[in-house]
Amino acid sequence: SMDQAPSVRFDDLRPQYFDTGDKLGVSGGVLFYVNRWDLGLVTSYTKYPEETVSSLKDFDGDGIDDNFPGIYRGAQYETVFTVNYRF
Repeated sequence: SMDQAPSVRFDDLRPQYFDTGDKLGVSGGVLFYVNRWDLGLVTSYTKYPEETVSSLKDFDGDGIDDNFPGIYRGAQYETVFTVNYRF
């Protein structure tokens, strides 16, 4: 999958708003039916591109810098195991 970034501005990165751009992801899963039970396993991986912020910025004009300079990069792993019983 490919998830486009909601903003084209990457100079407003901060730990509370972590979106470094277009993200790439892959996911997959299996589901087993055993009598009245459903057993499932789903896993996904999302990669965030690296983005560098080199200066402090005050986005809301309150006199307090809102971002943290540094290198922002990340990856997200998620695994879900499901158990369902049909009554």
